[in-house]
Amino acid sequence: MRIASLALVSAVVLAILGTALPLSAGVINDSWQFEGGMPTPTVAGPDWGSSAWTLVGNAFYADDGGEYITHRLRITDNNLNRSGSAWLNSTQILPRADWSASMRCQLTYPGGIAPADGMGMVFQTQGPTATATGYYTSFTAPSLVVDICTYDADLGGAHENAMRVIENGALLQEWPLGTNVENTVYYNLFASYVAATKTLTVRYQGDGLDTTETVNTDLLALFGNNTTATFGYTASTGDGTDNHDVLDGTLSGSVPEPSSLSLLALGALALLRRRRA
Repeated sequence: MRIASLALVSAVVLAILGTALPLSAGVINDSWQFEGGMPTPTVAGPDWGSSAWTLVGNAFYADDGGEYITHRLRITDNNLNRSGSAWLNSTQILPRADWSASMRCQLTYPGGIAPADGMGMVFQTQGPTATATGYYTSFTAPSLVVDICTYDADLGGAHENAMRVIENGALLQEWPLGTNVENTVYYNLFASYVAATKTLTVRYQGDGLDTTETVNTDLLALFGNNTTATFGYTASTGDGTDNHDVLDGTLSGSVPEPSSLSLLALGALALLRRRRA
């Protein structure tokens, strides 16, 4: 009888967690700095080498000691067929709620047959061990990528040096920038989501260009109501190469609070005790 009661309670709790009751959410507002900033570019930022990030594939903390390439998070170096990712391992946010994210970047020392392939910000559900291989198609669905592409054949796109949105490894939208980002200039990439209007806003800012675009997408349908996602950066090279570097970034959004799960657990225990009495 007790085994049957426990099975019943477990089934009820799992059904609630999987469907009806959304997790209550707190808010996080995080930022990090890998490079010390101008006018002293050789100074490391406070988060350079931080264990708060899990580095996967060819990603590493670089210290080249040059004028442009100093302390930074390097997602790939400028060698052929590189793939790297860096995941914030302490925060799981709810991508179906409002959020904003940014990265300050630099693409340098292009090589190979042509500069390539690009880098971006990612929300994915595989966790901090996920590895992206060419064009972000290796992420298990669901996933969202906002990136700068520097290879025009990538995912069937028509432009190099384009700002893009990718969902589940497929190109949703791209916008040509009309400028070459592989020129040692620092640039910023921003993304934000408004759940009420299902609007994703992306913005590129750098080298005298400031462009903002929007696209409608339902991240609740993409990720689910209670699904949390790991945030991070990813990049790849092929026959064309770049150093893909992140200097600093931000992330703001909603995170599930343990209070909801605690209340469910207490309720389950109370139900079990009542049935045992």
